[in-house]
Amino acid sequence: VTYSLFARIQDRLRQSYIKISDWTNKIKSGDLTTRLTFSKNSDLYYIAESFNAMRDAMQELIVENENKIQDLNDKNELLLSTNKELCASLVNAIEAKDKYTLGHSERVADYSVQIAKRLNMSEEEIEDIRVAGMLHDVGKIGVPDDILKKPSRLTSSEYEEVKKHPAIGSWILNTLDLSENTMNAINYHHERFD
Repeated sequence: VTYSLFARIQDRLRQSYIKISDWTNKIKSGDLTTRLTFSKNSDLYYIAESFNAMRDAMQELIVENENKIQDLNDKNELLLSTNKELCASLVNAIEAKDKYTLGHSERVADYSVQIAKRLNMSEEEIEDIRVAGMLHDVGKIGVPDDILKKPSRLTSSEYEEVKKHPAIGSWILNTLDLSENTMNAINYHHERFD
């Protein structure tokens, strides 16, 4: 009789252990839909309720984090959109000063992106190239109008002033969070590395 009683207790404990183990494995795999249940008469009832409270808290944290991630993604999209609008405004400022280059920055960006795609560059590299193409001449804002709009041939000293526009552009854009590749492309876009 005693052996039979211990065997039944041992069997119930084994079943309870299996039930808890199965439940924790589901939680570990990310399944937070299952609740651990024992009858109120069971000694494990309160432990199960504590586990379920932890599961509920985890579920709330997951939902809260998913909402935060979505919010961050939305803000990131807004920043990207604002960045593109800022680029367009800077290009408009350049073109307002130098009508001769109207549409030049967009064409440079378009051709550069087409070349980058043909070279199978990454999306990140292509975006860096697009931004650099749009902004490469922003430094012309710092070139005096009498030189920039001169209808005749530039003197050698005037030409030296024009050649400063990549460095001026880098200085103007230095406070923006542009990638190193973008900044290098702007700063060195008149260099011939060959």
